[in-house]
Amino acid sequence: MMNNTEYYTDKICIVTGANSGIGYALSEELLKRGGAIVYMAGRSQEKIAKAADQLSAYRDQIRPLIVDVTQQEQVQNGIEETAAEAGRLDLLFNNAGGVGGTIV
Repeated sequence: MMNNTEYYTDKICIVTGANSGIGYALSEELLKRGGAIVYMAGRSQEKIAKAADQLSAYRDQIRPLIVDVTQQEQVQNGIEETAAEAGRLDLLFNNAGGVGGTIV
């Protein structure tokens, strides 16, 4: 039987709202659990870069993804770009909060 750590091994993940709070903590935990590639998604390139720098031990596993989840086209493009680059997308953690726009 697979344990919780093994489940995340070699998964391709997107975590929205990854620059702080729950999204950051979730990204860190995924990285710790077995070699996942984590696309840390957020609206601010500067904030995502800073968050990724704080997880420098996992630098090879982190990919920044600049996307505003209130903009449907940006969300779609982000998913498509991730799948094209990584060959697939295994898990999407929709953690970002926002007001207005389109709920996807």
